[in-house]
Amino acid sequence: MMAVQGVANPHETPALAFHDVTISFQTKAISSPVVRNATLTIAPGEAMALVGESGSGKSTLAYAAMGDELNGARVISGRVEVSGIDISTLSGPKLQRLRGGKVAMVPQDPMTSLSPSLRIGRQLYEVLSLHHGLKGRPLEDSASEALRLVDLTDVPRILRSYPHQLSGGQQQRVLLSLAMAGQPGLLILDEATTGLDVTTEARILELVGRIQRETRTSVLLITHNLGIVRRFCQSVAVIYFGDIVEIGSVEAVLNHPAHPYSRALLDCIPPIDSHITGQMLPTIEGAIPRRTDMPAGCLFAPRCQRATDVCSERVPELRTISPGYLARCVYAEDELASMLRSPRDPLLNERDSSSVHRPIPLLEVKDLVVTYQSGRNRVTAVNKISFSCNRGEVLGIVGESGCGKTSLARCIVGLIEPKGGQIVFDGQELTGYGLRRPHPLRKSVQMVFQNPQSSINPQHTVEQCLMRPLVLYELVVRKKRRDKVVELLESVQLGSEYMGRYPHELSGGELQRVAIARAFSSDPDLIVCDEPVSSLDVSIQAGVLNLLMELQQKNKVSFVFISHDLNVVRHVSNRIAVMYNGRICEMGTPSELFVPPYHPYTEELLAAVPIVQVGVRQRKVIPTGNPSRYTTTTDTPCCQFSGRCPRYLGMICDKSVPPDKFTHSDRHLYCHIPLKELESMEPVLEKVVE
Repeated sequence: MMAVQGVANPHETPALAFHDVTISFQTKAISSPVVRNATLTIAPGEAMALVGESGSGKSTLAYAAMGDELNGARVISGRVEVSGIDISTLSGPKLQRLRGGKVAMVPQDPMTSLSPSLRIGRQLYEVLSLHHGLKGRPLEDSASEALRLVDLTDVPRILRSYPHQLSGGQQQRVLLSLAMAGQPGLLILDEATTGLDVTTEARILELVGRIQRETRTSVLLITHNLGIVRRFCQSVAVIYFGDIVEIGSVEAVLNHPAHPYSRALLDCIPPIDSHITGQMLPTIEGAIPRRTDMPAGCLFAPRCQRATDVCSERVPELRTISPGYLARCVYAEDELASMLRSPRDPLLNERDSSSVHRPIPLLEVKDLVVTYQSGRNRVTAVNKISFSCNRGEVLGIVGESGCGKTSLARCIVGLIEPKGGQIVFDGQELTGYGLRRPHPLRKSVQMVFQNPQSSINPQHTVEQCLMRPLVLYELVVRKKRRDKVVELLESVQLGSEYMGRYPHELSGGELQRVAIARAFSSDPDLIVCDEPVSSLDVSIQAGVLNLLMELQQKNKVSFVFISHDLNVVRHVSNRIAVMYNGRICEMGTPSELFVPPYHPYTEELLAAVPIVQVGVRQRKVIPTGNPSRYTTTTDTPCCQFSGRCPRYLGMICDKSVPPDKFTHSDRHLYCHIPLKELESMEPVLEKVVE
């Protein structure tokens, strides 16, 4: 078996090398391989991505590089080398010094990785003391310098802070500083930016890239976001159910994939013109096989549109297609020659607001204010915003974490109470908490949450979860309730066999489908979707988005669709509102919002979106100013974005609320910059003719 050779100098020791590695989970009943014969090499200073669906073995390989047997996984054959050291020969103090000294990891969730009971300074001191033997003032100085390296300001305060006192972006930067404190030669990022909004993600990746260039650190980036792979990495390995199926340069694999699985993953991503072409997203049919029932031949064959009898007879070799480019497919050359994408089914109509005939307002929000009390301080999460959502319309809401999106969503469905303003639904005012609202209003407004694991009762079966709204709102007579539950499951492409299962027995995608079925069970008029696909793989995300759109158009339901993923929001929405620090700074159709004139904040968001599509030019926008200048909204009359605006005009931005540049009801842009100047902006995203 061969590997991609990222080592420019053949005499240079690779930062990481897997030599024919097989990793297995040992249980009482079986020994199940989770990674089979993996071979790849990362050169000093190289950034390689490892991509694939959940359960494919990405994190298992990452922990193997740390010498960590994750959840009982063991390397049963092959060899893992870090900087030329076979880690199977290390134990005790030597293995401890390798972790952090030679290789370090930044995991996905900083709140489960940082100790909640220790101050940040204490945690940094421990790493620096272990790997560099520092004490006293040199230790304190090195800790401060480690935080400055990751562009954190107000270092004394952060050193004194506990993790919960920092924002998500600050926590992730602290994790990065902890990882780099030991000056490792290899940095592993295990979905380290998955939970971050696009601008924070872009800043973190730009920061890692700068550190990598300055220190010549190698990076293994584990992700399911192919857009950041194109932006950040030089090479990429695609893994499917424990088999590495393709390795090559980023340009080769993402522009001309040779394996059907790689191509299928790329097809699942919404193109930048999907709101115009009105197409459903291709999906990968079927599911990954059970480890107790693995196919005899190619593992992807049961889901592959190109599969023939040959594919089921033997496991294909990972072979060279061109220098430095390997694929595990007997038809790799044919796949490489065929550049046609999978066919896309049309949507029922175009996603722009023009498809909503004779708009009739269903939801009207007027001067809404939501505040929280933090000790003696009052934090304004939503600051006098107004908008409407029409019948049958999908209204997208985008913005960074902390901009007030979720507070707005929870206020609409009655989970929190507003401090001011008005919410009118179908001519009736929605006041107070949801439990105080009349039953007809409660059943008409439903919500799909980001995390179904925390929004579905783990002690109830799927049948009990879906039966509850039917009983609560007396929608179906007793003898027909089970039939209605089966109908709901079939509407989300699940069968009656799921009725007796508990949430822990379902995958993330299946559980989100149950959550969607529950939201539709009360026959609502409005569904608030709060980040419903942000934690899903691209393949599962495509299926869930298609499902939501089919159900929305079939049932003529209105959606308020909240996300920080502009690709997803653009694909599903008729209109989009852009929020920053509790206020709406721009609103319009996808066709209006993604071309000039932009609000400067929208311009920054578009520049931060990871683009994987071939033939798209993306202009770089360098953020300026102080991002923390207006970290919480206030009642001060000003533009909330002025503290970090690259087009800052001066005192007018700090002293007065920006006016709306448009007069008609569907298009809004709140900015002090003259409209002609905004219209003359260069497009951020632009399709180019190849």
